[in-house]
Amino acid sequence: MKVRTAVALATLAPLAALGFVVVPQFAGERWDEMVAWADRTQQEWARRDFTRPPAWGAATPGEASKAYDDALAQAAVLLHDDEQLLCALRLQPETVDAAAADAFAQRWSACLQTLVAGAHRDDARPRVLWQSGFSTEATDMNAARQLINALTIEVRRRLAAGDGLAAVRLCLDGATFAVDLERCPMLVDQVIAAVLLSIVAGDTLRDRELQQLGAPALAELDAGLARLDGCCALHFDGLGETLLLARTLIGQTMPGNGAGTGSDGAPGLRYGWSRRWAEADAVMSLVDACEQLTGCRSLPWPQRRARIEQTAAAMVAAPNTILRAVAPQWTGIERQLRCAAVQLRLLRLAVAWHRGGELPALDDPLGSGPIEVVRGAVGATFRSQGGSAEHPLQRTVAH
Repeated sequence: MKVRTAVALATLAPLAALGFVVVPQFAGERWDEMVAWADRTQQEWARRDFTRPPAWGAATPGEASKAYDDALAQAAVLLHDDEQLLCALRLQPETVDAAAADAFAQRWSACLQTLVAGAHRDDARPRVLWQSGFSTEATDMNAARQLINALTIEVRRRLAAGDGLAAVRLCLDGATFAVDLERCPMLVDQVIAAVLLSIVAGDTLRDRELQQLGAPALAELDAGLARLDGCCALHFDGLGETLLLARTLIGQTMPGNGAGTGSDGAPGLRYGWSRRWAEADAVMSLVDACEQLTGCRSLPWPQRRARIEQTAAAMVAAPNTILRAVAPQWTGIERQLRCAAVQLRLLRLAVAWHRGGELPALDDPLGSGPIEVVRGAVGATFRSQGGSAEHPLQRTVAH
């Protein structure tokens, strides 16, 4: 026993001495690589052009995100008293008396006008403070969704009043808000944006509403939707959230070489129990994964999905437990974005149908070809391959 102990100590002593030199060196190198990447990526983001035209009308100077933040803040206050009434107006409008509906419209008018102002501003750069890392607040999901629901109610109110052009323009402004939000670096914001766009494109102007629109309103809707389709996201952006992760880690106070305590086994033997090394390596591994997936964006969804799942599986199987903890559900996030894009294109086809011209051939974001058009005796059905028998992703129009 004494001999074995002596041999073990003689073996471990040089390894420990080596660790005091090697671990700080490799941890420092990987950390410096992460910091350099974060600085470079933040500069690239600052140079990125976020200008875009509005879906209709003239652009105004200013930052769209400031108006959107104001609209969301107003919506959050209004919801304290109006959430149940809003739900009734959306789902069972016949149960709400006219005076209450009119009062609701008056209360929400300024909030919706603030959103409209944001949709017409030419700078769609999202609000983000990189140095704050994950202290950056995500969009208020409930306020955003109910704001869009209030917009839907107002769209139908304008239609009932016979002002189809005003209804179409408000619908386009709501879709612009959602498409602008897709540019946000946080993945949760991208998912929220996809949900909002699906509501605007899928629920706001149904076929019976489209049938009420005159030729000028349909023409403006057609042109606005085509413009939005060109800006609509089909791919998640993981680099923005990775940059937020890097800034969060950089902002933390790390004594010495950042070695983990005995109770924190996340870094493991692979990283010499250096949490600093493991964290930097997790960030750079995420960067590599995002860049690999950027290179296959042109693939049809079935092949693109396989690549995303393969990349995610590799991260889950990685020895870096920090990487496994932050590995996101990229497949589901991108599918959500593509579902929203499908809804937008289904609406484009429905508008083209009611305009009476030739239907455009639109690629199916959840398929490997164009959206299917099935013509019937009294109308047509437009169908994406991304649906299922129980939940088809489709839209039906009638003459």
